[in-house]
Amino acid sequence: MRIPIIMIPYRRPGRPSSVFTFTFRLGNEVSKLPVMTRLIHTNAIQRQQIKPPRIETDAERMATERRLAAKVPMSWTSTVVSLLAGLVFLYFLNRWGDRKKKDMRLSKSYGRADIGGAFELTTHTGERVTDKDFLGKWLLVYFGFTNCPDVCPEELEKIAATLNVVGNVFGAELYSKLVPLFVTVDPARDSAEEIGKYVHEFHPRFIGLTGNKEEINKVTKTYRIYYSAGEKDNRGDYILDHSIVTYLMGPDGKFRCYFTKTDTPDSIADTIHKYFKEYNMLTMKPN
Repeated sequence: MRIPIIMIPYRRPGRPSSVFTFTFRLGNEVSKLPVMTRLIHTNAIQRQQIKPPRIETDAERMATERRLAAKVPMSWTSTVVSLLAGLVFLYFLNRWGDRKKKDMRLSKSYGRADIGGAFELTTHTGERVTDKDFLGKWLLVYFGFTNCPDVCPEELEKIAATLNVVGNVFGAELYSKLVPLFVTVDPARDSAEEIGKYVHEFHPRFIGLTGNKEEINKVTKTYRIYYSAGEKDNRGDYILDHSIVTYLMGPDGKFRCYFTKTDTPDSIADTIHKYFKEYNMLTMKPN
């Protein structure tokens, strides 16, 4: 029996692959099988040498400082001017911010309901007026009719008493700017003359308003007032069912609040004064 012998010749690193012969016996024949192999050589790793940081000398540091100082010259004058410019900018920015906040509060406070708007009616003196004629005034607006048996007279008496409380307690300024309006919901029977006689029974400052059916329908829809005529009796008379509410409208023509039958002249006057002070504070021009 013949034992296979593997012969691997030596090759230096970097040389190509070597050939060795694998010899073995099968029966009486001898076979030789050439086999390819590669001698792998690992090169040595060269270590990187890290140089220590270079330390700047005093002369180089002073030269660097002189170059920086020459690029950004500063003086007391430029410093003061810069500070003053910054203070002026902050002042106007603060004023602008306060004004924006004031406008937002005013819009938030008075944008509560979509009540009120444009109208064109006739006063009890026969004068044609629009909503713009009342800008700058505080309005107490009540809708009713002159043939109302009890509710309308009670509410108009309460409005008249409110005017007296405002004049006696809160002064002439608010009193002069507070205007009571009576708007009829019965234009077929309430002429300008009839309304004039009716409202002056309660207070001389009342202004009565009337119009044709289309104008009354428009203003009641604008102020969200419900009204409906009942059946006529054998004499042709009828009673109107309508909303019992008094609106407070501001000098900008916008809705502020409303009052019902449970409110008293004193509570109404206090509420009007509160809105009056708040509006003056929010719209006051800065000095």
